[in-house]
Amino acid sequence: MNNLKIQQDIFSIKKKYPIDKISLRDTYFSSTSLKDTLDKADFKPKPKFPRFAGDYNELEVVPQMAASVATVNKPILATYGLANCIAILAYDINQRFAFLSHSDAMSFLYRSDDNLGHPSQSAHIAWLDYELGKRSAMFDLEMGLITGSDPDKKSLEIIKKDIEELRKKLYIISLNLKEINVGDDGSIGIDSRTGKLFSYDPLLNPNKNQKGPTDYLIKSL
Repeated sequence: MNNLKIQQDIFSIKKKYPIDKISLRDTYFSSTSLKDTLDKADFKPKPKFPRFAGDYNELEVVPQMAASVATVNKPILATYGLANCIAILAYDINQRFAFLSHSDAMSFLYRSDDNLGHPSQSAHIAWLDYELGKRSAMFDLEMGLITGSDPDKKSLEIIKKDIEELRKKLYIISLNLKEINVGDDGSIGIDSRTGKLFSYDPLLNPNKNQKGPTDYLIKSL
């Protein structure tokens, strides 16, 4: 392999992957050096937020097509694997309330009179409405629509429409909505005690094989 080819390969790889460990100066002269460096390189996408570094025993992982509300025992929520899926995040720091869902194309209610099966309402916004409504509280709600590398535009449209309806609820004092794209990392998490957002890597979770008390909306609606 000639030096020009090595240089082209390095720039191509650095353009595709956020690799901080590749040094052009160190790898320019030797294909062996290039191979050794790539073998040690971290190809994980750069996270939007700092990686979770808290107590995993306090963390509830929200799987695809599911939603969960933070509890005393599980005050931290996280999800991952967002690509064309959308995470719906809602919290009120004063009420110590946090809600997180992982919505895909199946996470919607469908018109019974529509033979084409077109979605008409986000099941996860309906569940959020239920969770808020059953509490004797008024909410200053912060909401986030968290998207990955290739969000589904139709799903976003339906969710936004339903959030506008949620604004009209009597228990909503204010509702501030933000759209956050986490790119290829595809993860998001929140600590209901602080409102702090973080990125989540399931490979770092020692409890990743344990199932938590997640509410599955298909069973609930």
